[in-house]
Amino acid sequence: MATLINKTPPDLLALETCQGYGNRPELLIEVLHDVQGKARRISDSAISTIANALNLSRAEVLGVVTFYDDFRREHSR
Repeated sequence: MATLINKTPPDLLALETCQGYGNRPELLIEVLHDVQGKARRISDSAISTIANALNLSRAEVLGVVTFYDDFRREHSR
């Protein structure tokens, strides 16, 4: 079985937020709202960190971020 190596350093804000929600995947939207509220966006690093912490695929987290208009990938100006 191949092991994937995550070369992106963890986003500490995202990691702390996930831990605050007990690393519960069913609370993904709440985690995303909190991360965005503090960082003003959802970065690639945050997406990877959240996926790992909540035992979800990166595609699942990115799918939620891109589906809902509430989430931003870039800082608003």
